[in-house]
Amino acid sequence: MEQLEFEAATEEVKRAFIKLAKQQISGTVVKVDEDHLEQTDSSESSDSNLESASEDLETEEGQWRVGTINITTVLQAFRNTCFQKFIDGESLGATELMSLNYIYHFDVYGKTDCRGYLPGTFDEIEAEVLEDLEQNEQLSLLPEAIKAMCNMLKDATAIDRAKPTEMNSMMLKANGPQELLAARALCKLYAKYEKDEDLMLMDEDTFADHTIKPLYETLISTISRASSAGQFATMICKNKGEKDWILRPDSTLCTTMIGKSIPCFTMEIKAPHGPFGGDLLKISYEMKQMLNSLVEQNVEDPVVFGAVVEGVHIKTYKMDLKYHHTYRLIQLRSFYLPRERSDFGVVEGALMAMFQLRALISETVAKIRQQPVETEQTKAMKSWRRHSPFAPNFKYGVEYLD
Repeated sequence: MEQLEFEAATEEVKRAFIKLAKQQISGTVVKVDEDHLEQTDSSESSDSNLESASEDLETEEGQWRVGTINITTVLQAFRNTCFQKFIDGESLGATELMSLNYIYHFDVYGKTDCRGYLPGTFDEIEAEVLEDLEQNEQLSLLPEAIKAMCNMLKDATAIDRAKPTEMNSMMLKANGPQELLAARALCKLYAKYEKDEDLMLMDEDTFADHTIKPLYETLISTISRASSAGQFATMICKNKGEKDWILRPDSTLCTTMIGKSIPCFTMEIKAPHGPFGGDLLKISYEMKQMLNSLVEQNVEDPVVFGAVVEGVHIKTYKMDLKYHHTYRLIQLRSFYLPRERSDFGVVEGALMAMFQLRALISETVAKIRQQPVETEQTKAMKSWRRHSPFAPNFKYGVEYLD
């Protein structure tokens, strides 16, 4: 697994980790906020907007409980274990590293996420946890008409290529908004693959334009009252008047609230020749910043979204703050794009996943556009937020924040 190293918060271990932090492991480096790198959850905060003075583990409000199991305390114990491994100089996996930022990773299988590090803990409550994660929310089977479009392309490209008359017929037969969106997405995607170019020879920008962009531009950036911020749009993360942390996602989708641009979706893309692994860490940090912004804007039940593109393999995610100090990075779907022109059998699964993402992002955009006001719930959520001790930075080396 890809590794990151950090500068420690305490003077006792700080000197040892400066040496480690200066190393670049697998091409990944970090920025460190030593003021907020802490092992326990009872330290005093210097920023009352993002830190509660202490975490009272006896308080029931905001805790994630299923039956007799308090998942909140289980996850906090997991984080403390990961912190101790960090102090001891041990290697940390991506899921462990995310926990240091209070981000807890839940994938679709429960084997390689935080549950995989806690064997047996979730066995008796697996069904209840899955219900609470709502990974299938807004997911539905494609209508038969859209399945027929996918099958036509799959059959045609398995032999040679789709004929122009077949593509035109697919557009003309589309009936209703969803079918029309699907037809447009498939036509744009097929137009990129018609020449059957080798994806392995493409640079990252060309690869993105060839594969994910036709679906993104048709199904995501066309969401009502949302717009793409463009490639490498700057995401500035304020740090108490010190140096700003700057990230540049490969793509960001925003909406507006009283003239202010509010991001709610981010995407990181890697061409098939990689390297893979680091973008999940990066996108978890980006999504946390977006989610904190929605909490600050008093959005009810805020959820933000992201996608990690590693070659033709794509994973979609959502992040919420349903429980205090628990940023849940929840994988929604895992799907593939065609590797070549004869591989269009995978597009049905891709469309299902993208339509789910479209529906969920639309809900968040609608909540933001309502111009919400503070309620007891949104006020409580502000106290549940936590700072991030580190930010992945893939271009500018290690920066120490005094």
